[in-house]
Amino acid sequence: MSKFCGKCGSKLDEITGFCPQCDKETIIQKEINKNRKKAKHKSIIRISIIVVAVVFVAAIAFFSLDYFDVIPTQISESLGIKSSGLFNIESDKAFVFTSDDKENVVNFYCEPEIKFSSLELYCENPDTHLSDFSDNDKDNKENFFVASANIKENTNKTLKYHAVLKDGLRYYVSNTIEIQVKDDWSDDELSAMDNADKEIQTLLSDKNFKNKSIEQRAEEVEKLLKKLSSEENGSLILQDSITFDEGSKIYSYLYSNGCIGCVSVEMNDNSNGMINGGVADTSVKNTLTTSNIKNKTSKEKTKNSGDNVNAVIMYDWYKDNDAILDFYKDYQNKWTSDGMKTDLAVNPTVEQYKTQLSGKQLVLIAAHGDRVKSPFNTYSIICTYEECTKEKDKSYKFDLNQHNIIRRNYVDGTVYCISPNFFSTYYGDGSLKNSIVLIDSCLAFGENEEIDYDLASSIPDAGAVVGFHNSVNIFRENNADKTNKAKYTIKGYGPLFMENIVKSLMTSKTIGQSFENAKNLLGETQYEYFQTYYEKADDEDDKEVYPLIIGNSETKLSVSANKHDYVANNYLVMADDKYICSDGNAIYYKNTMFESGKKIVDQTNSGHLMSDGNTVYFSVTNTCDADGNKNEMYLTNGNGSQIYYQDDIYSVNIDGSNLEKVFSADHEIFFVGYYKGCIYYVDQAFENGTLQKYDTKSKSKSELAGAENAYRLGNKIYYSTDIVSQNVELIKNNTVNAMDLDTEKITQVATGSTLNGSVLADDKLHFISFKYKYDAKSNESKVYDQYIYTIDKNGTVKNSNKVPDATLPATIVGENTVIYTDSVDLSNKKYYIYNLENGKKAQIDSKDFTFMSFPIDLVNSNDVYYVGFLGNPSVNSNLVEVGKVTENGSTPCEIDGSEYVNIETIRYCFVDGVFIDGNFKYYELD
Repeated sequence: MSKFCGKCGSKLDEITGFCPQCDKETIIQKEINKNRKKAKHKSIIRISIIVVAVVFVAAIAFFSLDYFDVIPTQISESLGIKSSGLFNIESDKAFVFTSDDKENVVNFYCEPEIKFSSLELYCENPDTHLSDFSDNDKDNKENFFVASANIKENTNKTLKYHAVLKDGLRYYVSNTIEIQVKDDWSDDELSAMDNADKEIQTLLSDKNFKNKSIEQRAEEVEKLLKKLSSEENGSLILQDSITFDEGSKIYSYLYSNGCIGCVSVEMNDNSNGMINGGVADTSVKNTLTTSNIKNKTSKEKTKNSGDNVNAVIMYDWYKDNDAILDFYKDYQNKWTSDGMKTDLAVNPTVEQYKTQLSGKQLVLIAAHGDRVKSPFNTYSIICTYEECTKEKDKSYKFDLNQHNIIRRNYVDGTVYCISPNFFSTYYGDGSLKNSIVLIDSCLAFGENEEIDYDLASSIPDAGAVVGFHNSVNIFRENNADKTNKAKYTIKGYGPLFMENIVKSLMTSKTIGQSFENAKNLLGETQYEYFQTYYEKADDEDDKEVYPLIIGNSETKLSVSANKHDYVANNYLVMADDKYICSDGNAIYYKNTMFESGKKIVDQTNSGHLMSDGNTVYFSVTNTCDADGNKNEMYLTNGNGSQIYYQDDIYSVNIDGSNLEKVFSADHEIFFVGYYKGCIYYVDQAFENGTLQKYDTKSKSKSELAGAENAYRLGNKIYYSTDIVSQNVELIKNNTVNAMDLDTEKITQVATGSTLNGSVLADDKLHFISFKYKYDAKSNESKVYDQYIYTIDKNGTVKNSNKVPDATLPATIVGENTVIYTDSVDLSNKKYYIYNLENGKKAQIDSKDFTFMSFPIDLVNSNDVYYVGFLGNPSVNSNLVEVGKVTENGSTPCEIDGSEYVNIETIRYCFVDGVFIDGNFKYYELD
């Protein structure tokens, strides 16, 4: 090849062979084409890199949004994932109400038939991920998932919701649910509920329906509910919402507006109480009418520690049974006097349930309970007697819509019932924090094999909750007369159990200890309770009725119990959860009056007692001649010998150990009290009694004042001379005085007064002040200017309104109640009970009694009885009639089925409605 151009002679390019002069344009075009190829190649690479980068970033963004639960529906749909139709969601409400202060809760449910890695609930306006669906195994349903939306809107609008299901990289969108937010129900919606109820009640009241079996009634009710759900019958009930709980025999359903209703196929009406836990018939072996009688007898007092110690009783057993209501009034008075201010709500409304539990350390719900199986889950309810009306439906629209309350049908009407949602809605503010809640209702912890904690755990922040599994007995009827259930009832396993728990709590025990104490006394099941206190326990189902507790077992009431105080009495002392009693031959202690008792010590002629539950002081009476020589046995004075009685004082531990003689008194004594190592007593000389003390440290006796009667209240002893005479001047000298035991300073409380016949109850001393006047014309003396004085433990004194004039000083039977007579003729006395506050007066039927007494129940100080003797009171044999005294007069009681009973002693008392004689034989009162 030539190395030079033939035209111009220029040297050719060695690679291309072109002449730099002659082939100049060709060389430039070649370079352009070359550069274009390079540029095109670079552009392709650049575009490829950009596309890959965009895809990569999009993928990261997509999976990041998914990972952090913020992937909106629009992104899913932009990627081609439309509503699949493979799964649907449902809601428990079609609408909610506008609210400024409460959140409406709507529950969404679904049962997807495909596997998924996540299932989420979204709101479309605005587009928001609300929550994940969670597995709900409440009713042992497989593949049943629930999510909730909290709606707080104050304007009318329609909200839309759907679910997004993820299966690997695939997404599926559910159907859309619309929830309407509105101000109120329409009249048609309210009427629809009433119309459905009327149809149901018409069926329940049909005579043919009542005579059918439970299975047949269930078929009839289901048939009617399905009929009411049909379009031709106005769709009063939502289709596919009808469910049946086999255990409680209750159908539940949704009204057309989404509220829950229910009806039982067991025949009952609302006037006499619900079917579960009502009054039952039984043959009584031991008339157990106290909750843990050993605890009932405790005189240990509890006082407010400084904080407000409050309780509330929500009583809703019956509307018209005053006898049972009186039990709970006694609780209220007793607990309040013991330092825990107690409110009592009788037949409380839903509105009261919203507010009256707040701030209470102890809540006792004494109401009927049941169990419903709604279309969504199964739970326990608390029944009320509040009747449904349109106006109340409007007032309770939020709670009905939220299923906080449901409507229950009976033959004679429809009432509201409380569901678990209610408590979490209204007490989520901590107002029940560390409280103790006792639910004395059937089925509170479920039924049959299923233990359900939903109701108990729905009470936010509660320290502990106690209730029963299955249907618990409330009150038992013990009389053939079925027409008077109000009169013949005694407490059952449920009320006794709860009463015993409170009794233990008030002595600073924990809820765990109190719970175990109740089980130890009454039995771990209702079956054991019947076996112990009744002739037989033949209902095998009772074996499955037992108490349960959840929460912190160390929870206590914020009360501080006083140190065990000494209690004195003639032959029966109730101290530190024990009965301590003497029958004249031995001293025993018992946990209930119905057990044989554990012997502390054998001792004949034992009499007056004083104990704190650990140490027992007792007197042993000796009979002495004129020279003071003691005789082993009581003597009669038939031989003309002058005799008198003298007591030796002994002490012994409750287990019988450390028996020792403490000192010898000068005469027969009765204990007044024990204070700072000193025993206070009245030495009963024949003419002039004296208040004395024995110092256990210095072992010395000293005389303090002349006294015939004395009572200790706190750090004071109140005493009186109690001269009874026709001499008016002597009567004027009667005084009631107070002695401060720390200083032994004496102050006068009242003149012309006596402590004879006074009453010491609930930390208050009641005594009567009076004057005598002599009528020369009739040669009779009259008592006038009678007043009741009341002294509390702080020494505060107040007097009552005037007591009517009478022939004898009135008998005190309450702070403002007396019994008096205006008859002089002892064989024809007329007794009256008189209320000093309202002036109500009623005559007590004295029949042909030669003598009447009016003892107050040692446990329930509001209960007054009479004992009428048909002959002269005798040491050996007395035929008596016993009855109850009320503000309307008196009502006789049958004793072991008889009108009269022969008691072998003139000593007797009443302990929580049980008549007990001096030999500790107890009698059943009908």
